[in-house]
Amino acid sequence: MRTTWLLISIFLLLSCQTGPTPRHLSRGDIISLNKTITFPELSSHIVLQSGEVIDDRDLKAYQTSCIVDNDDLGPKKIHPQNYTVRKVTYNEEMYSDAAALIRYFTEFFLTSDDQRQNLILSCQTLDGTMQHHNFPVDEVKLATGDYFRFQ
Repeated sequence: MRTTWLLISIFLLLSCQTGPTPRHLSRGDIISLNKTITFPELSSHIVLQSGEVIDDRDLKAYQTSCIVDNDDLGPKKIHPQNYTVRKVTYNEEMYSDAAALIRYFTEFFLTSDDQRQNLILSCQTLDGTMQHHNFPVDEVKLATGDYFRFQ
């Protein structure tokens, strides 16, 4: 009987363990832009969702998207190169009081290796669970597709 309780206790302890901790981007990490990004005329940003550039109007608010902001208005092209994460900020803001929706967004401030180009990669989603959302690398990859590689 004692052995049975011991086995049950061990099983319960092992079943409570979670998988590996998700990896998050942090200061000093390297991000590679793999594909040329074209910013439309009079716009300084593009939106990536499910690995595709989408129009702002096509945004699925409850699915992670990432906005790439640059310093200048388009038309402009940014070609593949490496960037270093110089700062990461985690944010949340009330999106709708009536529905208790919160917009969670994380901003990754990037500087190109040649120091000539600064970008802000802002990943966001709406959520009504009131649990903080902090965008692990795997989730950022789903939104950005093969536009970026995270080393």
